[in-house]
Amino acid sequence: MSEGPVAVITDIHANLPALEAALARIEELGLERTTAAATSSATARTQTRSAA
Repeated sequence: MSEGPVAVITDIHANLPALEAALARIEELGLERTTAAATSSATARTQTRSAA
């Protein structure tokens, strides 16, 4: 597994302009790992993407 900083995106709530800005900043910073956390009514789940 790759080591180093991980970008964490949370609370998107269908705010596409904010998500696009966050992703652009992640790219500017050269971060290669991103995790998005989402909540549902009963559980929380996390999805992780690593750059190839």
